[in-house]
Amino acid sequence: MGPIWVLLIEDNESDQVLTRRLMADARRASFHLVIAGSLAEGVARAAERTPDIILVDLHLEESQGIETLRQARALLPQVPLLVLTGLDDEQAALQALQEGAQDYLVKGCFEGDTLARVIRYAIERHQAQAALRRYQDRLEDLVEERSASLVRTNHMLEEEIRRHCQTETELLAANVRLSDALIALKRAQRCLIQSERLSALGQMAARMMHDFNNALMPIQGYTELLLEQPDLLEQRVETMKYLHEIRAATLRAAQEIRQLREFYQPARSGERQSVDLNLLLDTALARERERAGREPGNAVPSVSVVRNLGTVPAIPGNDAELQEAFASILANAYEAMPDGGKLTVTTRACDAGVEVTISDTGVGMAESTLQRCFEPFFSTKGAHAAGIGLAVVYGIVRAHGGQVDVRSHAGRGTTVVVVLPATLADVPRDASPLVPAARVPARALRILIIDDDGAICRLLGDHFRRRDHQVTSAICGQDGLRLFQPRAYDLVITDRAMPDISGDEVAARIRSQDPAVAILMLTGFGDLMKDAGTHPAGINGVVSKPVALEELDRAVAGVVG
Repeated sequence: MGPIWVLLIEDNESDQVLTRRLMADARRASFHLVIAGSLAEGVARAAERTPDIILVDLHLEESQGIETLRQARALLPQVPLLVLTGLDDEQAALQALQEGAQDYLVKGCFEGDTLARVIRYAIERHQAQAALRRYQDRLEDLVEERSASLVRTNHMLEEEIRRHCQTETELLAANVRLSDALIALKRAQRCLIQSERLSALGQMAARMMHDFNNALMPIQGYTELLLEQPDLLEQRVETMKYLHEIRAATLRAAQEIRQLREFYQPARSGERQSVDLNLLLDTALARERERAGREPGNAVPSVSVVRNLGTVPAIPGNDAELQEAFASILANAYEAMPDGGKLTVTTRACDAGVEVTISDTGVGMAESTLQRCFEPFFSTKGAHAAGIGLAVVYGIVRAHGGQVDVRSHAGRGTTVVVVLPATLADVPRDASPLVPAARVPARALRILIIDDDGAICRLLGDHFRRRDHQVTSAICGQDGLRLFQPRAYDLVITDRAMPDISGDEVAARIRSQDPAVAILMLTGFGDLMKDAGTHPAGINGVVSKPVALEELDRAVAGVVG
């Protein structure tokens, strides 16, 4: 990632010098600073090359206060603005943000790293706002297109009615067609919104999984160090240091748990096997009825079960995951019939593979609830419910290459239809292990560790030094590249997601300098990379965080030979 282009509009030379020094002191970002002494000069400089962000002083010789910001916003509307001023005025800060500034900094009250972080966040917020505006514009265009289509349909229907108004039957037929068109439009809009929402939630879950894996790594690693070397417990200072690291990582993990609540991504790494859906459904029905009977103070509801299990082919899948999915659907059906009812389970072969239909005669769902039933954390059962059942079902079915549809009406029951492919070609396949098993290396290694998480750097350093290896650590990609010298290291262990430069680029640049050095990627995205079959160029192996230290030793031996 190249330097961030910053345009500074500031007529005070000492403040210009101070800003340049602060940017030079920033450790986790690099900047290219362009300085303009007035708004007019700033517009001219921006015309030569559009900056990534503009830092503007509210008090210029040609303009004062918020008017300066308004003029800058009008002249350079597409570039994020960060306000710099010598006055610590909360009211002015609020007004600046309302006028379109991304953030507000008081001169002399921040350091280089703070300025770098605020600049990065301001650019990211501006990009996110621009993406949201594009999405809103696109959604409005879709609504306008559908509305225009509906208007055309209405005109056509009106013409049809005028031409064939002789009989009441023809008029009713036209009304039926109009109603069908409206229902189809609502269904299409619902599918579009649901698809976008679930895509955004998937990205959020992936990010949170990465952070949680980072938090687990020090907990597991320092615990293993203490377990394999009990004599460390007699060294109070060393033991307390490890315990502080474990506690800090535990607090981070607890925070991630609070954010995730009980929502999780179902496992996708289990091996595929031949699954008899009829047998699986019989087992799930028996277990669900047994579970309902075991709940304290809850008698088994009088539910009659109708099994219409046809002759269907076996499907490739993960038995445990599919058991979990259908158990969740059946549990919802039983809970929807507290006073008893009828549960119908049907299987049949179809062109897409095997179709499973589960229907109940329970309380059903209103239209507003049906539209949100796949959302994680959404529940109509009160605060005690996690609201993740159908979200998990959706994830498992999609991971098996299938489709799931829910149909329901308030007071008239619910039907869940699951279609699963019957051929391996339609099912996502698991990638083979990215790092071969090997024995622990006998010789001492020179190791460079690159990770933006200081706790992980310290853990790995302590571990490898106790294996008599020489260890050097860097807390970002740029520091790692500065420390690296050809033939100075036998092994480089790098994270993938780092704020200044990605592990992929770090590996590529190190590989270009030293083709013989072994490079191991240790990342919280390891499982996702395995599922996607991703293997960055120049990498000898990928290990997922958190990893047992013994497994890490084997991975190291596998890449150094």
